[in-house]
Amino acid sequence: MLKKVPVDIITSIDVLEHVFDPVNLLRGINHFLSEDGLAIMVTPDRKTFFASLLRWRWWRYRIAYIGGV
Repeated sequence: MLKKVPVDIITSIDVLEHVFDPVNLLRGINHFLSEDGLAIMVTPDRKTFFASLLRWRWWRYRIAYIGGV
């Protein structure tokens, strides 16, 4: 693992759903966060109001994001 240099904020936007081992990613994020650090994560959710309203036109509708379901 890389040398630990604590950081206050780590962002992960549209990453978690593409990672083979998400638990290991979360451990890595925790490893680099300072004691009072903040991790901000965003993942697509096809059950939201806008996804339901827009259906296949939803801007986040991508096969890679939701597994084609």
